[in-house]
Amino acid sequence: MDDYLEETLAELRLSTHPTAVETVEFLTGNPTPQEILAYHASERGQNRVRQLLALNSAGLAGEAEEKEMDELERIEHIVIMLKAQMLQMEANRLGQV
Repeated sequence: MDDYLEETLAELRLSTHPTAVETVEFLTGNPTPQEILAYHASERGQNRVRQLLALNSAGLAGEAEEKEMDELERIEHIVIMLKAQMLQMEANRLGQV
């Protein structure tokens, strides 16, 4: 993992939001490339994201909810970057790139 990802994960380890904690624990647990590619948030985490989006759409998201959404957005970006990296590594391994 590159320095940016390591630094960001270190910052996010301090999170108290369950969805963030769940994802950071997964990512810092040395998952295999296959586990990273298959990863998705738990049903509970997905429900929380839907709830936050609904609050935001209704204009009811407070500062805490906005901060949580920002944090989850950063985590989503990390997961997407890692999945892209794993796909590239797999393509290289298969000689497709």
